[in-house]
Amino acid sequence: MGDNLHIPGTDGERVMDKTLPPTVFPLKTFLRYTNPSEAITHTDGAPGHVYENLSELKKIFRKKGPVLLLRDQPHAGTVVGEVELMGEPIRGEEDHIFTWPLKLVGGSWRGNTQNSAAAASVVTSGDTRIDDMEIEFAGTSTVTFTDADGVSYSIEALAGSFPLIVFTGPNKRVEQGGSPDPGRVVIGHEAWFRLDPDDTPTIGGSATFRWHDRWS
Repeated sequence: MGDNLHIPGTDGERVMDKTLPPTVFPLKTFLRYTNPSEAITHTDGAPGHVYENLSELKKIFRKKGPVLLLRDQPHAGTVVGEVELMGEPIRGEEDHIFTWPLKLVGGSWRGNTQNSAAAASVVTSGDTRIDDMEIEFAGTSTVTFTDADGVSYSIEALAGSFPLIVFTGPNKRVEQGGSPDPGRVVIGHEAWFRLDPDDTPTIGGSATFRWHDRWS
């Protein structure tokens, strides 16, 4: 998200760093019109089972906060996304088919498996920039990285008790022993740290990285 910068007296625009906006997409569901034993036992017959199951799905999608949705995506495998319901489900071409308007609040899907590697051994996959990771310091060190666009990131862990864990992404925080310890790091970029997808990055410094690859 964000706009490019127009420089007065020049043609065109200067490209600025942007983030992915949330994505709205349809989810088509085929609701069972029997009970789990494939028998019609509802007092309202098959339609009763359909709307009973519709009601159960509404309870899931209308809960407070985002809902975790898993899907199998060709090439990416199993991915996970946080979604929110954007409106009422729409009945489809048959009475047991409903389409749900959902928002992928994070803008991309994350791989279902968490990766872990020392800074010098990180290898990423996916097709979308990774900005939510855990960086664990065993001692004082500064991790650095310059991405494909020339943007530089750095996090310096200061002296004190270790291990020290830095959480990047939407829920940025620093913890030591499970307790907040925000004054223990020096951050060099407002995004804290980001990695390019499908890359073998050159990361300076000493730390353990834990991350999920991201897919659009």
